[in-house]
Amino acid sequence: MKKIIIAFLLVLGTSVGFAQGKKGTETKTKTKTKTKTTTPATKKPTKEEVAAAKAAREKMVTEKAQALTDNMSKNLNLNFDQQQKVKKINEKSVREVELARVRYKKNLKKMNVEIQNIGASRMSLLKDVLTAAQFQTYNQKRAEKMGVQEPGESPKSPVPQQGGYDQ
Repeated sequence: MKKIIIAFLLVLGTSVGFAQGKKGTETKTKTKTKTKTTTPATKKPTKEEVAAAKAAREKMVTEKAQALTDNMSKNLNLNFDQQQKVKKINEKSVREVELARVRYKKNLKKMNVEIQNIGASRMSLLKDVLTAAQFQTYNQKRAEKMGVQEPGESPKSPVPQQGGYDQ
């Protein structure tokens, strides 16, 4: 029995030695190593990063509000006082919309409801600042651009195309 075990170990040892001794063939081995990785979700931002992000958001809000105000001023012939009031309304609305986008990022239904509420609030504030003629012009341009129907107006149905299924 001892001779069989010794012979077996001898054959096994030579085959292992022979396999390792071959040149030109490489074997890849996997090694388990533990590495520490920090994910952005678990890492807390520094005060500087938070301040920089806040400043960037505020700059973006100001730029969007200014662009809206400039466009409205050009198309509606706003006077200086109206421009200042409209700019404040636009800044407030843009800031609230951006906050809603962040807050309800994973719940689109709530985000849409919140944005609609902000839009309705903005419209009522603009109605107080603009003259009746300016507000009517603004509403018409808005409806054309966004495809929004005015209150009391029937929904617009698409115009049938030629060559459809009915022919």
